[in-house]
Formats: sequence, C-alpha cells, structure tokens
Amino acid sequence: MRLAECLNQSDIGNLRKIAQRHTLSVPLYSKNSLLQEILTRFGEPTYIAERTEHLSESANSALLEIALDARESYTKEELLALLRRAEGKATATDLLDELMAEGIVFATGSSSKQRYVCPSDIWRRLHRITADKLRQTVQTSTCDPQMYRYDSYTMARDAVTLLLFVARHTPKLTQDGVIFKRQQSQLLQLLEIGEEPLPQTVGWRFGFGRRFHDYPDRLALLYDHLYAEGCLLETTEGLVAPSEACEVYTTLSEPERAHKLFRFWIKSYRTAIPSLARLAARIAELTAKDWVYADSLAQSVASNLSDYYYECKDQVFALRVMQMLVYTGAVMVGQGDSDRQLYKLSPQGALWLHGKAGDALQVQGMSESKTQNSTPLAVVQPTFDILVPAEGDAVYGWDLQQLATLVQNERMRRYELTRESVYRALQAGWDQERILSFLHKISMYELPGNVERTLIGWCEAFGRIKVGVCCMVTCKDAQTSDEVQRIAPLAARLLGTAGERTLIFPAGDQAEIVTTLQKLGYLIQVTSQ
Repeated sequence: MRLAECLNQSDIGNLRKIAQRHTLSVPLYSKNSLLQEILTRFGEPTYIAERTEHLSESANSALLEIALDARESYTKEELLALLRRAEGKATATDLLDELMAEGIVFATGSSSKQRYVCPSDIWRRLHRITADKLRQTVQTSTCDPQMYRYDSYTMARDAVTLLLFVARHTPKLTQDGVIFKRQQSQLLQLLEIGEEPLPQTVGWRFGFGRRFHDYPDRLALLYDHLYAEGCLLETTEGLVAPSEACEVYTTLSEPERAHKLFRFWIKSYRTAIPSLARLAARIAELTAKDWVYADSLAQSVASNLSDYYYECKDQVFALRVMQMLVYTGAVMVGQGDSDRQLYKLSPQGALWLHGKAGDALQVQGMSESKTQNSTPLAVVQPTFDILVPAEGDAVYGWDLQQLATLVQNERMRRYELTRESVYRALQAGWDQERILSFLHKISMYELPGNVERTLIGWCEAFGRIKVGVCCMVTCKDAQTSDEVQRIAPLAARLLGTAGERTLIFPAGDQAEIVTTLQKLGYLIQVTSQ
C-alpha cells in the first residue's frame, strides 16, 4: 500500500495526530485538507531524511529494523516483536505509538483482522536512508580486487551432482548413518568446490544442521537440503538412495535451486544464530555498492552476533555466516591491499537480500534466461556416445541417466545410448517424442541420422507385445455372470470378458471386488492361479 491509500483509510483522529506532530498549518476538521497537506509535506524529497535526524535513538533503531525487514504487513504481535529489538529508553509499545504518530506505520483492516503496514513509498525512502547510514559504519576499498571468488550457482549444480552420485553408486552407510569415507572422497572430487572429509578427531560439531557433525560444511548443507526436500532416502538396509522427488527437483532451473538452498541455509542455521535473517539483510546493505573490508564488516555487525558454545562470535561470523554466504553465491570474496579480505554483494544475493522480493522479479527472469542459455551443451556422436561437460551434467544428467548408461565419469562425462537403456526409459514412461525432444534440446548439433533412425525403430518396436496383470472373476454359469455385471460398483470397474463366464477387472481392484461380493452374500473362492 502507498501512503495515499493508508491516509485515505485512516480516521480523522489519526490524521490530526500526524498533522500536529509535523506542525502542519491545516484545518483539523477537514479530512481532505489534512490528507492533501500530509501528502504534500511527505512528498518533499529531503523531508523524511530530515525527520530521522530529530528522532530518538530508539526510534531510528526501529526504522532500521523496519527497513531491513521485507514483510509487506505485520500483526500487532509481529510488529512489537520487531520493535523490541530497538528498545532503549522507550518500550516497544511507545515506539509503535511514536511511529504511528510520525506517519510511518498505519493500522489497516477491521479491529478483528487488523494489520500494520509501512507504506511502500515511505519504506523505499527509509531503505535508502538507513542503507546510507549503515555504509558509513564500514571501511570500503577504493579499488576492486584483482582477483575475487564468485561461486554463483555452483551449489545448485553440485546438488544435482550429489543426486547423480547417489543414483549411480547407492552409497553404503556406517552404523552411525554416515557415508563411508572412501565414497565421501569420491563424491567430493566430483563437486565443483572441493572439500576434505572430516578428520577422525574433529571435535564437537553441532547446531548447524542434521548431518553437520558428519560431513564438511558445504557437503553437510547440500546433503541436509536434499534430505529435507525428500530427494535422499536413508534406507533400513544402510544405504543412501534417491527418491521420486529427484525428478521434480532436477527440473528446477539453477536459480530456483540456488534460492531454495539459500533459504534452507537461513532456516538451518538460525537455530544457532537467531538473528541470521536480519544479519544477512544488514550485510547485504553494507556490501551492496562497494567492496568492504572483512574486519570492518565484522565490527559493524558485531552487535547481532554472540558466541555459540565452543565457537567465539568471530568464528561464527567468518565460518557460519560469511563462508556460507560465499558458498551459496550471495556474496563475493576477494583480496585487497595487504592481503586484507574483501566482501561484496553478488547479483543473485541482491535478488534475495537487497530490498523486497517483488522489486527483483524482472531481474530474476533475465538472470534465469541468461543462466539457461549459458549451460554447456552435449555432443551426440554417430557411435551412440553422448559427451557431456560436468556443468551440463549437473543440469540434465538426471534425465540422461534414465535414457543412457554412464560409462565414463570424469570431467567430460560419457554416456552410451543402447537398446537396453532406451527400453528402460520407455518402461519408465518415456515415449519417442520425449526422447527425441530431449536429445535435440541438449545437443550442440543436429542428431546424427543413424542415431535418430535407430531410436525411432526401437521406440516403434516397444509394445508390439503387451503383457498385463489383471483380476479374473470366473462364474459358475452365465446367469451368475450376468448378475455380477449388473452390480453397479463392479460394472464401473469391468475391463472386459473372456467367454460367457469369465470377467476381467484391474489387478489392484481384487480386494474391493471380493469385499463387495461377500457383502452381497456370495460365497467367494479366492485362488492364486
């Protein structure tokens, strides 16, 4: 809602309070005059900034909390909880009254469904003002680093690599439910960002995820995320296996998977760092425009951090916040003068953290299009081999392994199309159109003619003979068969007949058919042949 809408919904008593607080020269009995004068005053470019200079320290802290929060509206309890973080000499209730009199927060809706909002046009100006104030608290670099690290969508690709590894190898678990170190090492070598398995005597590790104590930081986040998405199953036989949810997950675009991972990180780590969402938003503000020195950034956000058991807050900041922001691609890291570390908000971090989510929809669409167009394509050879770069394998490898057989798992993956692999895909629900469409989509060049003709032949040969499983009901005579066919619940399920006395139903309906006939008084003989 914009300021004009909020003012229009306010009663005249609230408009009078705003006018008196801002010392407006306007008749206090005319709602229209009050509304117009408040809009005129608030519309002055520098007015909001000037007002913030005269507000109390607690009120300015409250404005910072509202500016960093991305919600469109609040219940009273939610808003008071937000304002309690800014409490100083004033209580949260007093701050709410002050902000409502100031014309920054408005109550909307009926008394039973009341919500509190900060008008969107006021929020955007507060956002700019508080962001500028925040940036004055950090030291920025006068020049860009010569080299910097930007992980972009590597975690999104590595999530698919992990799923592919599990699907191809079905790793075994120890008695503690951990993938054996040898297979961990194999997996970690396939990921774009390398890590080492945890040493035998790693010490205490807890609080940052379900399997944080078993795997190195980045792999632990990937594994926990995919487990939470339902893509990984830890079976009673002591194996890690993929689930049906993998197919849906792997159809998501890289930006979508990356955003899911980022949100999961916030959710997982906020148990140990309750202020993580606000902390990430504040870091985004501080690093949005310039490269910021790590030590000054740590000092600026220190009030939002505390020690966590065995880790001091400096370690929490470096390892649990900034390192994970880099891993998820939200922040870039570089080296400044004297080897001092620098951080800057990345383009995708700006989408997730910088401002309200709705402001970035158009940019997000452009980002997704660019990412999809830049995915390395495969080469389908006349020998029925498919060569796929590792980056491409992370995007469409899940479908490829259903259609072809992986025969070489190195930097350049090599799949082989065979009659058996295509037959397997057809049995799983693929058809000729889907197979050819998929190969045309991922192929850098036109499909070789011999490959396309052979695939069509295999697809046409599929299903020449069909074997089905059914439930056969054999009646003693034709009269009984007619009676059964006239029973409405059974007639709806009837697939056909075999002679005068045998009725054919779907195999899965056997239990219901038996129950229905028994309820009607028939003495049923059930056989397994």
